Parts: sequence; structure tokens; C-alpha cells
Amino acid sequence: MFVLVDRISVALRQDLEIPEAHLNETPDLPLAEIHTASLPAFRAAMAGRYTMIMKEDWEASAEHLQRAVSEDSTYAFAHFYNYTNSLLRNDMGTARESIETTIAHAYKLPERVQFEVRSTYYRFVKQDIDRSIAVAEMYAELYPDDLAAHQLMAALYADNGEREKAISEYKRTLELDPSRYGALRTIGILYQAQGEFEQARSYFERYAEQFPNEARSFTNLGTLSRLQGDHEAAYDYFQRAALIDPNDSGVILDHAWAEYNMGRLDAALEHLEEALEAAVTTQERVAALNAFRAYYHRRGQLRRAVEYMHRKWTEAEGSQPPLLAAQTKLFDLDVYVDAGMVQAAYDTLAAVEQRLEPPLDLVLPLGRMQIAQALDDADEIEGASAGIERLIAGLGIEALRWMQISGEGRALALRGNCEQALISYERALELEPTSIGIHRRIGECHRQIGDLATAEASLRRALSVSPYDARAHTELARVYAEMDEAARARRHLETALRIWADADPVYEPAAEARELLASLPATS
Repeated sequence: MFVLVDRISVALRQDLEIPEAHLNETPDLPLAEIHTASLPAFRAAMAGRYTMIMKEDWEASAEHLQRAVSEDSTYAFAHFYNYTNSLLRNDMGTARESIETTIAHAYKLPERVQFEVRSTYYRFVKQDIDRSIAVAEMYAELYPDDLAAHQLMAALYADNGEREKAISEYKRTLELDPSRYGALRTIGILYQAQGEFEQARSYFERYAEQFPNEARSFTNLGTLSRLQGDHEAAYDYFQRAALIDPNDSGVILDHAWAEYNMGRLDAALEHLEEALEAAVTTQERVAALNAFRAYYHRRGQLRRAVEYMHRKWTEAEGSQPPLLAAQTKLFDLDVYVDAGMVQAAYDTLAAVEQRLEPPLDLVLPLGRMQIAQALDDADEIEGASAGIERLIAGLGIEALRWMQISGEGRALALRGNCEQALISYERALELEPTSIGIHRRIGECHRQIGDLATAEASLRRALSVSPYDARAHTELARVYAEMDEAARARRHLETALRIWADADPVYEPAAEARELLASLPATS
């Protein structure tokens, strides 16, 4: 069978009239050398890969892949597939063994794949992002026209917080293959993340020109318009997306948040219900349940937020690989704290810790930071920030640096050192210019040091992007109260309390807003 495949491959290359010089430069290894001479091993490996990617059945995939490497212990591709599967299942012992065996038999792989394997090995096993990038750069130097090399480089640069370099690599893929239109959207997203909105718009519009009947063309532009504070335009774009694909759960979610940002909170909830009903895949159901969690959290309805958070976790655990299902919980732990369930937050963090093996346990400080920030605990925030620093160093995710620096700023602010906190916040904002939370924290600090005009500007910036952020309205009301502008303070508090109209009694920010409103002098 393998001999027949090899003959077909040669004939196909000749029929396609691939230049002889290129054929001479490209080793045409027999399939049995690249994969395996064992047909049972090959079948098991392909079944394992199919089951992992198409059926998302991680345990069944693991059984197939273990059978493949048992049939042929030198089958490098099967070991590499097994590495990916074991990583996602949080079986780090098998993952490490599989990647090291892949390296030992890398001579059986095509040279281009060898570069990808070695880059992965240095990053996740040796935890050396610099060497991982160096291997990818060598790959691109040796094969400057290889799309996969530049895509690998772009992904590594993006994770390492080097967005400009990532953008350059994606632009290179467009030069090599102008028909790779997905790169237009990716470049737009990277420019958007840098706060370079006009550049982002140009790439999103180029994408939309190629795909005028694709909903994503308009959701891209809708999200960008929202970040620019143009909510009317954002709403129009999301409506156009909904006209194209009215049954797409993700499009309905975008429409829901557009309604929310226009102040139509009940309509937003109706769209969330539609999105959950329309969800077909596990990923769509998790996204819809997460949107419910966020909606109720924003409105101070913590019991409902916890309910939907638990439903999301159950959905994720039933279908996502164990690693992703465990990590999903880390970013939700502030909901427990705001609901007065602090011990539940710590218990969940401890349970996740039990499931994550080194080095993947490096992500735990992300959950610790959620708890610490919600508790306003400077010592805990500082400890979590140091943990995120270790995560960045260990897994090469420099893109999280803003979170670590912002955490340092919050700890400083809680200790009354707002001048130094502002330095940290501004550094964090340079790295993550679209973060609304940082603008709100900057506004708080400027108010505390008496710079009310700058505080007002920062909070108005936050509200321009998220106009129904009740916490930002409350903080801006504090600014106006200190300016002796009671009428303006009252308007913002009334908006906040409309959002929090059905907030649970345990939700402290709503109680604080009511107290502040009661303390304001009467206005004529």
C-alpha cells in the first residue's frame, strides 16, 4: 500500500509540473520512512489523530495512539500526536516521554516538521522561549518561502508579546500567498490589540471585501467600532452579521452585547437566551453560558452568575480536554468572592491545583489573582503577581506581562501609594491599550490623589467603550461628588443603580452606590 502511495505522489508532482529544481531541493522520502512500515501502527495513529481532532474524544484518541507506538516504537509522528493528546489530558509524564521520544526519532520526520517539533520541545519541555524562537527563526531562514515557518514564528512572537514582529510574519505569509485571506483578519486583530484602530480597520475592510457574505466580516468591524466608542456603528455591524447568519450562536452573542452597550439590558438578556438555544457545539454552549455569567455578574446578580458559571464548568468538563476544562475555572473565581463565597473560590483553586501537573501548574496564579483582586488584598495580589512573573518566564507567555504589572499597580494603590501605582498602570496600558479595567483603576488613583480632571477623563474613556459599566459610573460619581457637582454625580449613580436594580443584597458595590446617592445634597 505504501509503495502505491509513493508512486502516486511522484506522478502527481510530475503532472503538476513542479519545477525540477524544486523537486531536487525537496527530499521525497518514502511514506514508510516518514511514517512507519507497520500498517497497523499507521492505522492506529490516523485513528488517534482523527478521534482527537474531529471527535474531541481524548481518551479514545489516547488508546489509538498508544497502540500505534506499541506497534512501532520509532514512529515519530505517532509519538508527537501522543504528546499533544497527553498535554491536553494533563498527563505530563506521558507528554514529556512522548516529545522526548519524538526528538530521538526526529530523523524520520521531514526537515520542516523537525523544526516545529524542536521549537515545541524547547518551549514546553525546556521552558526556554528564546531557544524555541531561535529554532523557528532558523526554520524561516532556511525555508524563507515556507508558509508554515512564518506562521510558527508569528504565533511565537504573539505569545511573547511581540505583536509588531507577529504582524510582519503574517504580512510575509500574504506576500507568499495573497489568497490566504485569513491573515488579513489576524493582522487586523493584532493591530486592534495594540490600539492601532485605523490600521486594524483597513485590514478588516480588506477581509470584508473578499467575504462580503460572511458574518465574521461585520463582527470584526463591530468589535472595532465598540472599542472606538462608536456603539451605533457597532450595533449596525452586528445587525448586518445577524442578517447574514441569524442562527449563528456567536453572532447572536455579539448582538446581545451590542444591545447591552446601548442600554437595552432586557433585550440583551433575550438575545443571550437565543444564543444558548442556537448553540450547536460544545464551544458555542460554553461561550453562551459564559456570557450569561458575565451578564449577571455585571448586574450584581451573583446567585444567577454562580449558577451559570457552574453550568459552564459542567459543559466544559464533559467535552473539553481536562487541561482546558481546569483552566476555564481560573478566570471565574472572582464571581465566588463577589457572591460572598470566598472559601468556595479557594477550594476551587485548590482542586484545580490537584489536577495540574508541572509545568502547567504555573497557570495557577491567574486564578489566585482573580481572588486577590476581588478581595482587594494587597499581599495576595503581590504574591499572585510574582506567580504570573514565573508563568511568563516558564512558558514564554510575555503577552501576560500587562496583567502582572497591573497587579503590582493595584497592590501599590491599596497601600495608598497611588503615585507609584499610576506608573505601573500606565506601563500596563501601553502593553494592553484596550483594557477598560486599567482606565478605571487609573481614574480611581487620580481621584485619590486629588487630580479630579484627569480622573474624570480616564473614567469617561472607560465609559466610552463600556457605557453600562456600573462600577465606572459609581467611580465617576465619586469624582463629581468631590467636585461639588451633585447633579452630575446623581445621574451616574442612577445609571449604576438601574444596572444593579436586581443586585443581590450581598453585592457590596451596589450598596456603596446607594449610600453615596443618599449622601448627596439635594439638587434643584
